[in-house]
Amino acid sequence: MRSNQVHIAVEQRANRYQICGLASKGVKITHKSGERMADSINRVLGMLRPPTPAPGLGQHLAHGAAPASV
Repeated sequence: MRSNQVHIAVEQRANRYQICGLASKGVKITHKSGERMADSINRVLGMLRPPTPAPGLGQHLAHGAAPASV
């Protein structure tokens, strides 16, 4: 749901107005002709969320240890 994406993005940025400005600029740059505007907005909001670590790597990196080599 888009409201969840906005709340996640607000946690990383200063305020909702900054999110609106970034989303507006992002949609203007990335929108493709013939694509639904809602899809473009959702994609840009997804880009504004924090990166998620790959499964299994988060625990190793959180403790400061390097991943074990095979």
